[in-house]
Amino acid sequence: MGPASLPDAGGPAHREPEPARARTRARAEWLLLSRGLNREVVDAEGRTVSHVTDETTNRGFWRHFRTVMSEP
Repeated sequence: MGPASLPDAGGPAHREPEPARARTRARAEWLLLSRGLNREVVDAEGRTVSHVTDETTNRGFWRHFRTVMSEP
């Protein structure tokens, strides 16, 4: 995967397209991005924060992507 977990031309999603197209959670377990989910907290300014090794930034990116792509 490339920056921000986006597939890049030479990345695993390119070499193995079937898992990248998986629609069900059972087939896409590797896409969960759940590392550190239990450590996330919202700070006084409303930002979601956690440990530097957690996948909070990736979850935030995809949450924003879903919002932007679902707007009319």
